[in-house]
Order: sequence, then structure tokens, then C-alpha cells
Amino acid sequence: MDIGGTFTDVVLELPGAGRVTTKLLTTYTHPGEAVLKGIGQVLQQAGLSSGDIGLIIHGTTLATNALIERRGARTALLTTEGHRDALEMAHEDRFEQYDINIDRPRPLVPRHLRLPVHERLDCNGRVLIPLNEDSIESALPVLEEHGVESVAIGYLHAFVNPQHELRTAELLQAARPDLSITLASEVCPEIREFERLSTACANAYVRPLMSRYLERLAGELQQMGFSCPFLMMTSGGGLTTLETATKFPIRLVESGPAGGAILAQQVARYGKMKRLLSFDMGGTTAKLCLIDDYQPLTSRSFEVDRVYRFKKGSGLPVRIPVIEMVEIGAGGGSIAHIDRLKRIQARQVVVEREADVLRQANNLLRQNESERQAELGQLQSELDFYRRLAGTGGAQSGLDIYRVEVIPTDSGRVFQFILTLTQNIRRAAIITGRARVDIEGTMEDRPVTLYWSQVSDGETPEPTFRFKYFQQLERLITLPEGFEANQLTVRLRSGSLRTPVEQSMEWASLFNRTETGISDEVTLESSPDD
Repeated sequence: MDIGGTFTDVVLELPGAGRVTTKLLTTYTHPGEAVLKGIGQVLQQAGLSSGDIGLIIHGTTLATNALIERRGARTALLTTEGHRDALEMAHEDRFEQYDINIDRPRPLVPRHLRLPVHERLDCNGRVLIPLNEDSIESALPVLEEHGVESVAIGYLHAFVNPQHELRTAELLQAARPDLSITLASEVCPEIREFERLSTACANAYVRPLMSRYLERLAGELQQMGFSCPFLMMTSGGGLTTLETATKFPIRLVESGPAGGAILAQQVARYGKMKRLLSFDMGGTTAKLCLIDDYQPLTSRSFEVDRVYRFKKGSGLPVRIPVIEMVEIGAGGGSIAHIDRLKRIQARQVVVEREADVLRQANNLLRQNESERQAELGQLQSELDFYRRLAGTGGAQSGLDIYRVEVIPTDSGRVFQFILTLTQNIRRAAIITGRARVDIEGTMEDRPVTLYWSQVSDGETPEPTFRFKYFQQLERLITLPEGFEANQLTVRLRSGSLRTPVEQSMEWASLFNRTETGISDEVTLESSPDD
């Protein structure tokens, strides 16, 4: 079973070299839905039951997509005092020497959630400063305040002696049993502080999402009657158990494409071709891998979410065994077109996904149940989003503010600010710029306008964007005591725009985003053959 960005493929190998295959559109709300449907189809075609299956192998790019799209858990990092900026300082070099507007990849953990712990080991693992457990206790209110779901623990030289990391995990687990905890000494037990912390943070970031998905899928397979082993493909081309995959989901990055490289290796051996170039065309991307002396090229490092294509150092480093591949952001679901500068560009097709959303909406409408209204509202939002990207419902001129959300936290003055930007895919080229956020209101009966530096933690710069099709920016904002907000204004500035894009919203309207219905435009003419 292979879940890609556009399609989900299920292949059933039969005794005697027979094979049954099926291809379905990936279901984004729960990717396992397409997997289970595909399994049912191939079993029906082969005339087999779940009890006849001896092994299930699963590859997926879900972890990769979560990192690129920043859809992971709210994550914190506990690290040695004085070293919390290692994630942002990186190697203190410039991967693009002549670009004066160089844009580094944004760390998965913001600075206000990188929490210092008073402790220190030397390079041989000897304790220089004992672990101060009070500094861990003082971090707990911060985790609660910001709704942290996952924590990475990475101390200096802990790969030699993990004693302090293990003790910290014990204290956190006792205080917050529901917390997902990742130890850098387990995920990446090797020298190089930046790479080790980056890998640990990436693992912590995707772990809750991947754990929920894999555990749910395993439970659904058991309900279908499967009792055979369930193994996951790793990024290095090997196989691992479900337990290991849920603990170290970062090892599943690019596990789907790795399966294609392993197939190319087998083809090379079968055809006695020592050197071979494999080309794996997916719906969203295309991957190339070099097979040399019957072996795919491998590496101990990998970069995700690169800001500059093919530029080493422009992404987030992950230290895991991986099959080395070149990935191009255009696949079978892409259409070539000529842009305004007469350049050949590729855009992703969203028509199929839009049709899939419409089919789901129709199925729900036929059921005519009141409890389905919330699901219909979600489908309407997704449909609007895809139409906005395709240029059939807004964003006709390019950059557009698709949605602004403000979500209250447990602290009455702290809010999660989410800004979603889109760009028409018919015109899309990479656009960079800055978002200015102003909040107007009153304080002590006087009109007051708060700027970004006044509502952020003082260390978080104004939101910047760099994207091609869409991007979601998330920040925490804090309103001062006594301030009553009335209106929020977002202004987007970019060198690519003649005039800024601006949108003002009533503050109260930002909290009423729940939709209880779906517009008539979703209703399709149905027939018995639908």
C-alpha cells in the first residue's frame, strides 16, 4: 500500500507471480480510508479474504507532507541552557551567497517554545552541571499555556550519556502522561548538535499525527480480519514494525518513493544492468534515483522543506538513513503552461480533488441527517479552497488572503493567529513578502492600534511568506490587559505586487468560523449510475 500526494495505490501479490492492482484518489481527511477501500477492491478481484493475506507492507509520504505543509503538532524543545538558538543559527553560513534577500527555513519549534534547562555534560559524557529539576518544573506551565502536544529533549553531548534526557522524560511523563516525548539521544545518537536537534524536533513534530494515523489504520485492519504482520517501509528502503514506526516516524520520510527505488534495484539485477537511472512519476512529484553496481545511492542525511530547490543547506536537516533521490515538483497530475514571462511552468491539477469533495458532499446530502451538517461545512470550506487555488472562485489576480483565524487559548489574553494565503495556480510563481498585522481597539476608552511587535512575544518577527500555491502562517499573539479589540487588518507587501493586498475584519467575526451548512452550488444532479 502506497499513499502519495495525489493517488493511493494498492497491490496484491498472488502465489505464482500473479498480481492485482488498484489506484484511488488519496483521501486527505483520513488517508487510511482510500487504503481500506483499495484493499477491499483487490481482495474482491482476486476472490480472496483477509485471512488469506500473509503480509502487509505500507509506504507513505504523509510524514514528509506534514513537515512541508507545517501540519504537525505544536512542539516544544527542552535543551541545554545557552543553546536554544542552535536550531536557528544552523551552521552560520549562507547557502546562496549572492541573494541579499536570502530566506532560511523556519524552525519547526518557535523560539518561545525552545526552553533552556540548567545542566551540562562534557564531550565524554561526564556531568559538569547536574540536571536542575526545578528548571523542568518551571517549563510545565509554559507547555500548558501554549497547548504543547509534543516535546523534543536534546541536551549537549547526550548522545554519549543520555542520563539527563532520560530523567527529564521521566519527570515530564509523570506530570503530563498525555505528552508525546522524543529523545534526541534515541532518534539521532551521534555527534553534530544542530543536525541532532533538528532531527529530534522533526520527529516530535510529526509523531502525534503519524501515531494516530498508524494506530487507527492498524485497528481498522484488525476489524477487517487481518491478523498478518503489518510492516512499514522506511526511507532507507528497509522494513520496520508498527511500534518502531510510531516511535520514530521521522524514519518514514520519503518511504513511499524508497519503495520505487527498491523496485528499480530489482529490475537492474534481473536485467543485469549495473548502472540504471530510475524515474518514478507520481501524481504530485517525480523522483529520480541512480542505481550503481546494482545498489541505489544512499545517504545518512536528508533535507526537507527546502526554501531553494536543489540548494544544499536551504532545508531542515534530518539525520536518517535514506535512499538518495532527486525530486521534481511536477508529476502526472501537473499541467504545463506558459506564464507571463513566456516561461514553461507546471501547476498541480486540483480538479480531481474538487470532484472528490463534491462526491463526498453529495453522499452526505443524500443521507439528509442533521448531524452531517458539520461535515458538509468542512467539505464546503475545502471546496472553496480548491476553487480559490484553481482560480474558479477568487484569487483571480494572484495573491489572496484566503482565511484569517484567531483561536483562543486557555490563557484569556493569548490567541493563536492563523493566516492562510493562496495564489492562483494559473499565474503562480514563487512569491515572497511580509505580512503586517494591526489590531485596532480601545483601552481606557481611548482608541488604540496595536502593531505586531506589541502583540507578539517581542522575539518573533513579522510574519513572512514564501510560497507558490498556498501557505499557512501561525503565530501566538498576546493582547494587553484592559485592551478591547474591535478590528484586525492584514496587509501583504511584496516586490511582486504593484499595490499591497489588504483585508480588514471585525474582531468578533474571527471567532464565528463554524459553518453549519453547505451552499447550493455543491449539489449535483444525481442518477442511479453515480
